[in-house]
Amino acid sequence: MPTIKTQTNFTNIADAKDSPDFARFLSVFAQEVESIVNGNISFGENIKCDIISCVFGVADTNTNFGHKLGRIPLGYIPIASTSSARLYNGTVPNTKDTIYLRSSAAGTMTVVVL
Repeated sequence: MPTIKTQTNFTNIADAKDSPDFARFLSVFAQEVESIVNGNISFGENIKCDIISCVFGVADTNTNFGHKLGRIPLGYIPIASTSSARLYNGTVPNTKDTIYLRSSAAGTMTVVVL
């Protein structure tokens, strides 16, 4: 994904706000943000996360799954499931490479780990 680049270095906004260059800079910057961000943000590419497949053989049991975040996860989002199960936190603390989850039913879920 492209990165946002500034074209002008305004170090003092109070001095720069009356400059015609400042208005042009804001316009160009807003256009860059719009073209880069609108419709171009995705899990795995732009959002620091890991998408994992979680197989739960038994309901309501701590089950551990590896992830590649390199830090303790902030949370998770289930995005697909083979059952109508609910996903919830395990009772074991997560680590920088393992997340512990529980499911209300056996089945497989695809989960975004954040």
